Amino acid sequence: MVPLDASGDESLSISAVVIAVVAFVLVVILFSMIFVFVFTKKENTALKIKSPNMILLFLGANMLFIFLLTLVYLNAEVCGAIKCNVVLEDVARIAGYAMVCLAEPLIMLAYLMRYVRIQGIFKAQEQYYLTKEKPEAMIEFYSEALLSMIAIGGTGIFTIVYMGVGLPTTFALDDGYGYLPTYNLSLKDGNDHMYISLIYFCCITFIEGLCLAYFLDQMRLIKKDFNMLQELQIFTLCWVLLTEFVLFMIIQGLSAEWMTNVQYYRLMFYVILLRQLLIVLATTAKPIYQAFKNSVYFAIPANHECIDSVDMVLHIPIAVDAFYQYLISRHEHMKDK
Repeated sequence: MVPLDASGDESLSISAVVIAVVAFVLVVILFSMIFVFVFTKKENTALKIKSPNMILLFLGANMLFIFLLTLVYLNAEVCGAIKCNVVLEDVARIAGYAMVCLAEPLIMLAYLMRYVRIQGIFKAQEQYYLTKEKPEAMIEFYSEALLSMIAIGGTGIFTIVYMGVGLPTTFALDDGYGYLPTYNLSLKDGNDHMYISLIYFCCITFIEGLCLAYFLDQMRLIKKDFNMLQELQIFTLCWVLLTEFVLFMIIQGLSAEWMTNVQYYRLMFYVILLRQLLIVLATTAKPIYQAFKNSVYFAIPANHECIDSVDMVLHIPIAVDAFYQYLISRHEHMKDK
């Protein structure tokens, strides 16, 4: 691979590497603390109604994403201003593809599946009211376990296909870049691979924005206590605006030669790191605060009149399971008659 910016200052680059590693470690520590808290307190009411297992998947995907992002940035910094390392270059190539096909899709799916689950609970409740029959298929489909498996399985299949096409072409070509989009960009004017990646990122950001806008519209129909409207608004704002800012700086900046290639990577690293930090805080800060504020929860199922209320179903930590068990027992009772 051709050095990204051979004129970079070595001492400045070493300092930048140290600062980036420290920033990465601090963010990972924060995410790990949040992960441990959510895992240990997931039976708390404030966390239970927010689908805690899917929040844990979301946190894990974010930690993977920033780890891969750091590898890509470190390679750019080392190769641009110090000396290219063959092993680090190869790792960065793999990391750049993995960010596109694994980490980022898993973040979006884990997040949006939480909305799908909340909406599904309300749909199951409405169906039960209308038919007085157990919505068996809906109960199974909208469980955290199945939705998590769908998110992981779908992302896994996409990753296998994407890597299967991307990696062979990457290592086969002399310039060290393949044909598929990646975060490990070759920021050189006239490079076809750079244009392919930037066009892809512009298109996928637009599609993500449309999906988030749709969910924002649909979220208004869900009861305020249980919806994710405010959280989703912050998520959408941070994700779309910061992503578009990075794309603007790269596309416009390259044509106007505002910065060196290494400086573009520095900008991308810190802005995207900030984006991931903000979306995690937007997702977890409120339920964690509420969990600290109110640790009281119901240890046993309420009576069937309470369980029959969707408000109680979502507020009691074990109420979703209790609600479904109540539907089953009611169904069996009606059969015996």
